[in-house]
Amino acid sequence: MWTLKSGRVVEKVIYEYARNLKYESCMHSFIISDIDEKAKSLFRNEEWEEIFSSNCKKVPKIDKSVIELLKKYSVTDLPSFRQIIFESFLPSDALYFGREHLDLNYVNLVYRAIHTLWEDDDDFTLDSSKLEGWFQHNI
Repeated sequence: MWTLKSGRVVEKVIYEYARNLKYESCMHSFIISDIDEKAKSLFRNEEWEEIFSSNCKKVPKIDKSVIELLKKYSVTDLPSFRQIIFESFLPSDALYFGREHLDLNYVNLVYRAIHTLWEDDDDFTLDSSKLEGWFQHNI
């Protein structure tokens, strides 16, 4: 548990707020966004500053090839998406090496799993009535 200098426990504050929400929120996973005004209203200004200045971790660098693959998969119709995900995700004329291409392989795997859900419903959107846990389990 994370106890702030004020003595308040971050997880308890979030839990008390999020447990009664009637809609899915990132706070159900104890995730606080610095632009979420609702989350900010749960804490005093000094606490909010402490939350976002303590133990900040650097955002990891994403390999350019992963970014390019994600861009490639960003299409808006199912036939185009189907064609793209079954093309090789490796750079031209590259042989697959596990350590070198693991991230690309994983991105492709996840998009192929999503593809099966879209093909099943013939709808190119995710069902907003399903909670985050459903997608974590099924994708």
